[in-house]
Amino acid sequence: MALIQQFAEDEKLETEKRRAAAEENEGGFTCTICYMGFEEGVPVPLTDCVHIFHRECLEDYTNNSISELKADIICPEAGCGKKMTQYDLKQVLPAERFKKFTDFILD
Repeated sequence: MALIQQFAEDEKLETEKRRAAAEENEGGFTCTICYMGFEEGVPVPLTDCVHIFHRECLEDYTNNSISELKADIICPEAGCGKKMTQYDLKQVLPAERFKKFTDFILD
């Protein structure tokens, strides 16, 4: 049980470090969709896994997933597998597209 608790604490600490680095645009991160750095603009961290991407790259990825009629949109980071939250989707999609998507998944 202690090992599980330690793992959870380590994961939480790592998540906070990544979130802080994303907010400060430091650390030499690259977007794994386009493989470019974050010289301009602020990277968008996903809520559950905190992987970071360019907003435009994430919007294109999300739109492609929606076009393929995927109800669950997964983080594009290789091996992650966590679902993007509605908050994540709302951050990257235009309001009308977000509404259409939420209507689709609620039907």
